Amino acid sequence: MVSKSNKKENRPVTIQLVRMRLDRFHLESFSEILDCYGDEAVLDLNSLVYDFKTKLHFKLDDNLVLCVLTTTVKFNSDKYKPLKDADCKLQVAALEVQYDFEVQELSSYIDESDNVNLPNLAFTTMNSLAVSTLRGIWFEKSATTYLGPRVMPIINPQLFKRDDSE
Repeated sequence: MVSKSNKKENRPVTIQLVRMRLDRFHLESFSEILDCYGDEAVLDLNSLVYDFKTKLHFKLDDNLVLCVLTTTVKFNSDKYKPLKDADCKLQVAALEVQYDFEVQELSSYIDESDNVNLPNLAFTTMNSLAVSTLRGIWFEKSATTYLGPRVMPIINPQLFKRDDSE
């Protein structure tokens, strides 16, 4: 896949997804959610909040950008509070996937201060692939659970921060 670069760079960036790994999938049991939040919250699963975090790591020797995308699913804390604060987990579900993207000539995008200066569109493209794949994994993993009828929301991958830590 080729994404066109920003004003600083006039050359295209070639990106390829070479590996993907499901690192974690966790879903609280329906009875635990019922015990923690009560009937009203369980019946209002549309109030779930999805929190996305992405972390990037660069392996220059292999021309790889490792993207770890994590989403946690919680009840809207403004609307629902756990019935038993100390005993309840606020998290309903969690999913973490690692994507390894190969970027041709990645080292040529490194500046004197060792910062990776890929064009914004390259990061958006990687995030877009990661998020759309994560949505499919979520759908498949949760299809036969109490969360099955809820599809993970569509999000704009341009909203992710570009920084290397989150």
